[in-house]
Order: sequence, then C-alpha cells, then structure tokens
Amino acid sequence: MALTLNLKTPIAAEPMTLAEAKNFLRVDLDDDDAFISSLVSSARDYCESATMRALGTESFELVLEDFPSDRDFIEIPRPPLQNIISAQYKDCYGVMRDIDPETIILDYDSEPGRIVLAYNRFWPIYIPWPAGAVIINFTAGYNAANPMPEGIKQAMYLLIGQWYTNREPMVDRRLTELNYSVDALLQPHRVITLEW
Repeated sequence: MALTLNLKTPIAAEPMTLAEAKNFLRVDLDDDDAFISSLVSSARDYCESATMRALGTESFELVLEDFPSDRDFIEIPRPPLQNIISAQYKDCYGVMRDIDPETIILDYDSEPGRIVLAYNRFWPIYIPWPAGAVIINFTAGYNAANPMPEGIKQAMYLLIGQWYTNREPMVDRRLTELNYSVDALLQPHRVITLEW
C-alpha cells in the first residue's frame, strides 16, 4: 500500500540550542553564530533521516491509498507520536469523512504509534477516492516532557564538530571513523517499520 508523508508544520525550535553547540565547539565569539545554527539544523536533518524520527515537534499529514487489507492497524511514522489530530477517509465523491472513533484505538504507547481497530470492528466499507483516500494528520517529535535521547544528541555533536572544523569535503580515514561513530550512536534509535 503506497503512502505519502507530508510535512505540514516544520520544527519551530531545534532540539539543540546554539549555546549547547557553541559550548561543545568551545566557541566564545558570535562571529560564526549563523553558520553554527545552520550546522545544528543540518545535523538534525541527518539524524532524523538516519533514524526516521522527528527530533522536535512537527506536524505531518500521512496519506494512504486505502485502509490496509492485511492488518488491523496503521503505523504512524516519525516517532515519538504526540497526538493524532484527525483520521479521515475520502469516498468516491471526494467527501471527507471521519473514521468512527468507536471503531479505533489510538495507541500512543507503541513505537511507532498506531491507529488500531477496536475488538470486533472493521475499517470503513466504502468506495475509495482514486488517489490518497485515507488521510491522517498528527504531531510527532521529542519535547520537554519527552527529551531527545543522549545518543542522538552525541551524534549531532560529532557531526557539528566535524563540519565546523573541516569546511572542505573529507576523503581520508577520519571520515570513515566519523561515520562509524555516528552510525554506532544512531543505530539503537533507528525505527523499524512495516513495509507498505
């Protein structure tokens, strides 16, 4: 089943502050603040892509071609899941309809989070819209109540340090060592999802 994940509201505050990055780099002057801030964003992008997680609060739209025919749940990507805002489907006339809340259970405890059919319930029976019939809007990401794991933060520090120190492309042994260290830090946090 094909899916599309659309970012609706990007991260408002990076999970690592400029002050934290500068402290790690041992930089006291403000001359490179804009550059260091861009490195923080780039390191977060890299770690999000490598782990398939949202490292700060973001909102997304998950679009599926239809409800799954072979399982009683829908996995919500980019954990940790904070909130499912809406769960809807589009009928053959293009009319958006809410999934009956009595039919589903919102599972925030699993990782990734899920929408699960309640006992003895079924996905809606309908003629689906030809493209992207199921649309789920949700927020995800680490926050003050659920902070980003230290392993991911350390991987960000390594990337920022390497990029700040070496502003030219690297081709020697140190790049391999950096990649191994970053990979080792991120590996325990990679999300395993079902194939759609």
